[in-house]
Amino acid sequence: MTDSAKSRPRRLGLATGLAMGIAWVICVIFVALVPGPTLALFGWMLHFDLSPFVWALDVTGVIVGGLAWVVFSGLFVWLTAAIYEALR
Repeated sequence: MTDSAKSRPRRLGLATGLAMGIAWVICVIFVALVPGPTLALFGWMLHFDLSPFVWALDVTGVIVGGLAWVVFSGLFVWLTAAIYEALR
């Protein structure tokens, strides 16, 4: 694997983590501003009735949840890209 091919999984993982961080912030804004319609939208996306549930939006949850999405999505995409490059 060339140096360029070795850096691709890392760059893709970092880009994915950054994109998920941005998506998380946008999601938090929607939940804070329009919680009812956002919950309905997520229910439609999951094919699940979420009406009995309520949002739990606090600072700790926003920070920890956001970090978890960034780290785990970045690692997952890095692993996927690394396997892809190894199979080439």
